[in-house]
Parts: sequence; structure tokens; C-alpha cells
Amino acid sequence: MNFLTSKKKVYLISLFTVFASICIASAIGNYKYDLTTPVNRFTNKLYRVVTKANPSENVIMSPFSVHSLLSMLTLGTRSHTEIELLKALGYRDITYLTESYRNVLPLLKTINGAVINMASKIYAAYDLKLNSQFLIAAQEVFSASASNIDFNDNKAASATINGWVETQTNNKINDLIPPSVIDPNTKMVLVNAIYFKGLWKKPFDPKRTLDVKFTTITGSEEDIQMMYQEDKFLYGSFPDLRAQVVELYYEQQDVSMVIVLPDDANNFSNVEKTLSTKNIFSDLLNEMSFEKIYLGVPKFKIELTLDLTESLPHVGITSIFNSNADLSGLLKNVRNLAVTDAIHKAFIEVDEFGTTAAAATAVVVGLGATRYPVFICDRPFIFYIIEKQLGKILFVGKKVV
Repeated sequence: MNFLTSKKKVYLISLFTVFASICIASAIGNYKYDLTTPVNRFTNKLYRVVTKANPSENVIMSPFSVHSLLSMLTLGTRSHTEIELLKALGYRDITYLTESYRNVLPLLKTINGAVINMASKIYAAYDLKLNSQFLIAAQEVFSASASNIDFNDNKAASATINGWVETQTNNKINDLIPPSVIDPNTKMVLVNAIYFKGLWKKPFDPKRTLDVKFTTITGSEEDIQMMYQEDKFLYGSFPDLRAQVVELYYEQQDVSMVIVLPDDANNFSNVEKTLSTKNIFSDLLNEMSFEKIYLGVPKFKIELTLDLTESLPHVGITSIFNSNADLSGLLKNVRNLAVTDAIHKAFIEVDEFGTTAAAATAVVVGLGATRYPVFICDRPFIFYIIEKQLGKILFVGKKVV
């Protein structure tokens, strides 16, 4: 049986979507505070938004990283902002949030057969103190560390934050925070980073890798390298989905990559829509069986940067960006805060031996309602010298170099 022929379009479920779900499901089972459902529902919503905005682009993201960071941010919200975030992230209440993550995150370190590292960091302005209740909860639930930083030096601040991200992701995520998103109004930055390294349980033989054509979503053809092997894999053909599905295990089978291949190259968008209504585990994996197949998977590398200020409103998260946001539980004696920027960056590379993937999410918090304009002449500008009583322009000029 052939699977993943070179002339078909391939739907790759985000690695982080899959491995986060599988890790969580295997780790907590029927635990009272189930994190699997909230994360998977959030994943489906965010994936629909991102792919709709990028219909002809490759996509890689870690909804788990975004969900985790927003959950940590929720610990510092109050009133309507807290209610909105809890609903959008899939929690009944704040206790559900804290208990679900408190029990799951430590178990990620016990997953066999792959390296999975996840870390969270809080940077607060050097002259401010974190709300002690928020800090304790962030440390206990998310194992977050905290530091003070001088946001007035935006280049140094971004370099410090980006350096931490690079360390956590083994240098796979670079330049997450551009200096331009930091200014004197910035009061704190929350960051989450996740790194994954897994070797295939059944690696591909590099000698069998061939140069072939790949038909893109627009119908054009591109040269790629296709990896091949014949072996038994968990496989299924789903007439209602009009697609085939295969699961590729990493070394100890606690983590896997699931690939969905539409039967018809023109049916890609319909498969995406149908998948958003299905549960990967009960509707797909539980209905599959081990079969010997002829498998071809492309070697590929994808990188993507997302502006979450554009994506999150479409999944029901808006108030954190508004002047009426209630983030009063984050910092001591600081009000009128709002999220000014939210960034997500992800990377994945797949070859004959396995997969390397990483992602990072950052939320920049600054002054909201009382935010004052920033006027820094660090680019070309025009200037006048005027005499105001008579309304005369005495000099006019420009500085461009």
C-alpha cells in the first residue's frame, strides 16, 4: 500500500499539537483536572485562524506554548479579563488552571524516547516588583523564574530575553523579541519556550532518499527530497475524511508524529475543516491498525513567526489588548496595564533520523489607558524653526543620514 506519494499534498499536523496532546494524555490519564481537552480545543481554534490567514504557506506552531503562557498571564488578571481568558483557554475556573498545569508540566520531563524541555520566564522593569501572589503561583505552577531588567535600553533588553530563548531552544529560535516592541512604557515581558528532539523508532535509510517533485497547494511543483521505507506502521484509511493517516513513533512510543494525507489533492481545505471537528485520539488513532505500508515522507524544515495580536482576538481573547484590560494582579502598585505585543515563533526540521522542533511565545505588557506617545527620532525626519507671533517659518530642513 502506498502512502505519501510525491504528487499529493501533505497535511502535517503540527508536531507540537501532536506531541503535547499525546504527552498530556499519557501522563494524566483520567486525572480530575484534565488539561488534554482545553489544550486540544484551543489548538483547533488557533490552527483554523492561522491557516486561514496563511492559506498557501507552510505552518508550524506550538499552541501548547501559547496556551501555557496565556495561562500564566491569567494568574495576574482580574475581573472581566480573567473571565475571558479562562473561557478562551477552556477552564472552568482558576483552580482548574493551576491544578491541571501543576500536575502535567513535571510529567513532561518523564516522557521516554525524546528530549522535551519547557521553561517560562518573567521579566519585570528594574524599578518594579511583581505581585507576590502572582509570582508564587507562576513559580509553583509553571516553574517560572523571574528577573528585573531595564526596558529603557531596548536593544540590551531584547538581547537578554532573546539570549534566554536561544538557550532554552538550543539556538533554534532566534530574535524572538525585536527591540522595536520594547520602549519606556514596557513594564514586563512573559516568555515561554519549548524544545523537542526525537529520533525515529524506525529511521529512514539515507541511501533511499530521492529527489522528487512535490505538488504544492497552488498546483505548482517543487523539488524536494523524499525519504522512503517499507514497514509496519499504525495506519488507517478514512472514507468520511477522504484521507489516509499514519502515525510515526519516536524511540519509546510516548511521542509520535501523525500525518494526514488527503486522497484528493484538491480536497485539502475540506480535510482541514473536517479535522477541526474530530478528536485525533478517539476518532483517528483508536480506529487505526498496524499494517505494512510503503511510506514516503519529505525531508523538510519550516520556520514561522506569528503576530498573536492578530490571531488571538479570533479565538475570543481581546480584552488583554484594550485600555480597559485588568492585569492588576501582575505588578505591585501598577495599574492601567495592557498587552502591547504578543509574538510566537516556531521551527521544525525533519530528516531520516528524527525531528528537531522548538517554539517560543512572548507577551509584552505596557501601560494601557495612560500610555503616552513615544517620539524617538531614530529615522529620517523633517524640522522647522518658526516665529509664532507672526506665524513665519524661519528655517525648514530634513535629517535623513
